[in-house]
Amino acid sequence: MKEQYPPRRLSRLSPQAGLRHPPQPPELVHLDSPALAVMTSFDRVWPVTVAPEMSIDAALDRMKRAGVRLLLVIGPEGEIAGLVSAEDLMGERPIRISEEQRIPRAQITVQQVMLPAGEVRVLDLRSVRDAQVGHILATLDALGRQHVLVVEHDAPTGAQTVVGLFSRTHIAKRMLREEWHSLRAAPSLAAMLRSTD
Repeated sequence: MKEQYPPRRLSRLSPQAGLRHPPQPPELVHLDSPALAVMTSFDRVWPVTVAPEMSIDAALDRMKRAGVRLLLVIGPEGEIAGLVSAEDLMGERPIRISEEQRIPRAQITVQQVMLPAGEVRVLDLRSVRDAQVGHILATLDALGRQHVLVVEHDAPTGAQTVVGLFSRTHIAKRMLREEWHSLRAAPSLAAMLRSTD
């Protein structure tokens, strides 16, 4: 063992040695902050993915371990087959499938509860570049969802690439608590945005 893995050469720590650390905590954002400040970019963060045939219990376990509430469902060719949220996995849909098909929850797959790719509404990166956080929250309200994907188009081919996502929870964590609570207490986000104009 000693011959195969000889110890590495050591040196002494310099009294002037600095310390490497993560970037500073992200700054707080407001409704008029740039939307890109709260976008989760897949250039920096790996999205959490599952296969369509995975059981919903295994998918829920992956979701909990990763600390996320949305999974991208990836098909056999690497394509996005759909999305599955915490609500999809823990809500009424699995119960209804279990009752209608007379199968135990353990046999229900992600594919049976996911939102198929063809039904997923997305934001174009070009429209996000000049948007503000308030625009994204209004979009999420209009969708009635907690997340929205962001895509980039390849002009020559028309192909889409998912480059990131917005999460209502992530935005809430980045806003002042008082501002977020006053925003949630407003009759609608649209009313709140009108009052700030």
